[in-house]
Amino acid sequence: MNEFKIEAKKLYWRFKERGFSHNCLKKAYKRSLESDRNLLLIPKKSQQQNDLHPKIVRLIGDYSKEHKEIKQILHKHWHTLQQDNDLHKVIGDRPRGKFIKEYKIKIFINCKTSGIVYFMQCNCSKKYVGKTIREFRRRIMEHVGDVKHKRNTSIANHVNEIHSGDTNTMTFIGIERVDITTRIGDPDRKPKRSRVDL
Repeated sequence: MNEFKIEAKKLYWRFKERGFSHNCLKKAYKRSLESDRNLLLIPKKSQQQNDLHPKIVRLIGDYSKEHKEIKQILHKHWHTLQQDNDLHKVIGDRPRGKFIKEYKIKIFINCKTSGIVYFMQCNCSKKYVGKTIREFRRRIMEHVGDVKHKRNTSIANHVNEIHSGDTNTMTFIGIERVDITTRIGDPDRKPKRSRVDL
């Protein structure tokens, strides 16, 4: 158990550096303590049952306001696809799919909000997630400045190389507030570690 606690503490600090909250990590640690290690090695029944049946193709699409209409069209015309013997084995008796829903932003964020995780989407569907302790508008202006001055950053390189420096291709959205803390090191450096290109 002591070895587990030592390794758990190491993991805690690694995830903390990547921007995970204390509460999130505490819940994960508590869940792992309550789990029976022996049961984790046994495959779940649902996985065994799935192996007995042929894999079914699932339709996965982006969420849109018309998702109900799309589902109705699929259900209405599914019999047409089932008429093909080979296709019928793969698609199954009814449409199975999922529309990826929009992320719900639970708190109010505007351009003057400080300490946030934000999301940048480019017109070409490239995505970038970042974190800042400064006002959101200042961070956006920094990204715009990086593009205009051709600085060596992920966003600037992408916009300059793919979109000829057109900053109108970028859309910024604040998605979550974060606690601003100065306990460990320089707070300006800490958020940079959590930035990820998707």
